[in-house]
Amino acid sequence: MGNKRTLKKNISLICGALAGDAIIAAHLDPAIDRNRLDDVVRRIAALQETSRARVSFAFDKALRDF
Repeated sequence: MGNKRTLKKNISLICGALAGDAIIAAHLDPAIDRNRLDDVVRRIAALQETSRARVSFAFDKALRDF
């Protein structure tokens, strides 16, 4: 990865594609439980949010903090 911006974009793209694939699979296969699908999509969204937050980690660069 080149920088944080590229990494954040890739995280968003991968999570979006994963959630989209799950929704498409649910529409194609009626045996998939809608409640479980909602849970999976919510977990993917939470994963995206926490992953992007971890990329943006910052700390004070004061000597006493080390």
